[in-house]
Amino acid sequence: MLSKWFLRPGVILFAGIVSFVVLLYFLGCRSGNPESAVTGDGPGSLETTGEEYLVSALDEIEKITDIVQSAHAGGGLIVRSAEADTTYTHGEVTEGGFGAVVTERHTHPKGVLLITVRRTYGRPPSSVLTTMKRYISFDDLLHGRPQQTTETEVFALSRDTLVTRVLRNGVTETYTFRLPVVSRVASASGTVRVTRRYGEGGMVCSEVKDDLGNLIQLRKTYGEADGSVVTYTLFPDSTWRNVRVLGRADGSIFRQTISGQ
Repeated sequence: MLSKWFLRPGVILFAGIVSFVVLLYFLGCRSGNPESAVTGDGPGSLETTGEEYLVSALDEIEKITDIVQSAHAGGGLIVRSAEADTTYTHGEVTEGGFGAVVTERHTHPKGVLLITVRRTYGRPPSSVLTTMKRYISFDDLLHGRPQQTTETEVFALSRDTLVTRVLRNGVTETYTFRLPVVSRVASASGTVRVTRRYGEGGMVCSEVKDDLGNLIQLRKTYGEADGSVVTYTLFPDSTWRNVRVLGRADGSIFRQTISGQ
């Protein structure tokens, strides 16, 4: 009797619908994009969305500006952020004749070596381009066998409009952001930093505030025809700093700083 009951057409149809709904539920639980961009050099933080590529590129611009601020004009720089993590920075000229700042970061996420090499430079009329290659061994680095290669170009069209072009796996994807790209980061101490990224006057702007709306800093960045990357930073006390960095063929990095109030 039980087997005949299960063989009825209506019961079979109902069971099929239930199975389909359950399958959709579990698939839905495994799909979807994260609410906030995740950046970094660890294997668990690989960029997957346009927002993440934008944030990653702008974070790299901020890092080279801050790193180069401590460097001297005569050569490269080695920065040790931890005993096992090291960043090497030097200048070079690309095949297109642009002066680029190169960073080579050796990190150990989950105890595994990861080498991330980025080349960042300006390109006319005002965009900034970052190429990134990730390696999982020194042998791969020596023989030019990256596990991942991407090229990200960021520029502003007009007020509140940013464009990010990403070349990966031989395919170029273009992301246009007509509204600010906002991220919210909470530190271990409980402080919150809210960053709004938007375009203004051909420059890429990153406005950083705390959770009360107080300005921490406002950065405006653009690229120049020789490869220079220029970053203007405004601070809460109305002081400002304008930094121009340019990689040179001899491995040095030219840095020009102008500040005022």
